[in-house]
Amino acid sequence: MRELRTLFVLILASVLIVGAGFAVAFGQRANLKGGSKSVGVRSAPSEPAPLDPFARKAEAERARERAAGASAGTAVDARSDAFATPTLQAGEGATDVLRLKDGRTFELVESRLSGRTGVEGRLSDGGDPARFSTSEVESLEIAVSTEFRRGLEAYDAGRLTGSDAELRQALDRFQGARKSARGRLEKEWATAKIAETLQRLGRGDEAAAEFFLLCRLDPMTSFLSSAPLRWTLDASRGESYDPSASRHAEALALEWIKPVDNPTGKANPSGRLLAASILLEFPSRRKEAQEALRALATLEASDDASHDEAESARRIALLAIAQLWRLDALGGPKASLVDRWTKTTELLPESLRRDACGFVGLMELKLGRDEALGRVVRSAASVADRDLARACGVAAADACRRLGRADEERELRRRFGGSATRGASF
Repeated sequence: MRELRTLFVLILASVLIVGAGFAVAFGQRANLKGGSKSVGVRSAPSEPAPLDPFARKAEAERARERAAGASAGTAVDARSDAFATPTLQAGEGATDVLRLKDGRTFELVESRLSGRTGVEGRLSDGGDPARFSTSEVESLEIAVSTEFRRGLEAYDAGRLTGSDAELRQALDRFQGARKSARGRLEKEWATAKIAETLQRLGRGDEAAAEFFLLCRLDPMTSFLSSAPLRWTLDASRGESYDPSASRHAEALALEWIKPVDNPTGKANPSGRLLAASILLEFPSRRKEAQEALRALATLEASDDASHDEAESARRIALLAIAQLWRLDALGGPKASLVDRWTKTTELLPESLRRDACGFVGLMELKLGRDEALGRVVRSAASVADRDLARACGVAAADACRRLGRADEERELRRRFGGSATRGASF
């Protein structure tokens, strides 16, 4: 009898263990199914509060990165190498030279740079096709013409000194290099530099037309740092404002802001981002632009996407969020929002952070945070958007006036103009 009772207990225990196993298995399956990432673009919230939907997501993402870094025994922050783009260098040889972070070097021909697939090309010694994720790449030295290298020299001189003459010379050089370039990658890089140079000259509408050419070639272009995004809400853009170019840019933006029915006939997040940035300046187009930016702010690559495509989607989402700050700043910035914006800029890679940080610093000065003065002065001299540069310069001059720093105020007003308390429109 005792043996029967023992046998019964053993059978009952086995049944309970098996049942618990099924419960755990089904529970895990349900959790995985419920927690899977959406593919493509999630539906934007109908009324996000506030207009910075990344605030909480950013904190959670940084916590995950820290945990991953701790488990690997390394420190990981928002500016990790996994989020960086490869450094582009101008080479003099006949082939492009790719240097990987592990020390290996490859010579490539017919190279191209893609926001979806990374660096592609053929190995020069055998002609075999090769593809490298940008997470592996330290630098890419592109074989360019002497004209292009001289353009880079003039551009750097103009950027550092604020000389329009140097920038115009750089523009001529880049345009000449694009016409004569034999390789596709030099043509694309020249186009990106043309867009950058035009924006620094205050010709952002012309710069937009150039950047849309890159969007045609790659919907998640690797040259996103050259996008002439706007950071004010004033459609009349300073002394270089050209009404004809402005109308042309608006017409282009109305085509490119469409989710699919745009000039490429398919989803083009890079083109849509710039289009929304432009249309945000026009009150009659602002609602459409806001809806597009909200959709882009929730952009995600599919679960099976490459590292490059996932990171490109992440960059575009962050920039879309930052563009929405322009609306939040209408009527004056709020301290709680500006604090959130500062955290979000930390998630941007260095190449995309400059103008966003300039905007946030400007908002800090508008809140009376004079400790931001030094950063805003540096931003006035470095940001690509000339209207933002002027707004930073005028706000810095106003701060100097409050602080009794007359010499600095005079120098800032000499360079950036503007009477006290008058800057760009937000």
